Amino acid sequence: MNEYGGAPQSTPYFQIAEGANKIRVLSEGAIIASHWIGQKFHTCFGKDKGCQYPHERENVNIKFLHWIIDRKDETTKLARFPYTIEKEIGALSADEDWAFDTFPMPFDLTLKAVGAGTKEVKYSVIPSPKRFDPSETELADYQAQTPIEEVVERMKEKAFKLANPKVEDLPVKEEEPIDPDAMPF
Repeated sequence: MNEYGGAPQSTPYFQIAEGANKIRVLSEGAIIASHWIGQKFHTCFGKDKGCQYPHERENVNIKFLHWIIDRKDETTKLARFPYTIEKEIGALSADEDWAFDTFPMPFDLTLKAVGAGTKEVKYSVIPSPKRFDPSETELADYQAQTPIEEVVERMKEKAFKLANPKVEDLPVKEEEPIDPDAMPF
């Protein structure tokens, strides 16, 4: 098991690549906020809990964390979806032709990305017309994962601990013992 509750053999995160990305969404989305600081995202554990980063809207990145099956390698992974993808999943759940009310979703999705890896990326979400249940193996792998809400809590706890180390967790510099006979007084 990796640090967020995922299977050790799986890649921790699904990366949306340029072009078509075929997936199956296994879990509901859990909101995760982060801050872009110094070329990397830092998970926000909450302004009310002492998160030191700016909390103005332009400084907070909101994503939706899901368990998914990446059809490229048939593995269960964590995926961070932007609001645009989450909104499309919600629209499908309410559409009379694609409606669903439970997860895993009853069909695969193809996420098409143009400009992947840039702020200008554009996504389209295309549902597969084939409805089928995940295999027993896929379901067993998903059920072995930590529930998505717990994954988010672990991420927040880790971020909190990094920002607020306990005194006992700090590295201790070993000093030479003091020789009382060497004191000048």
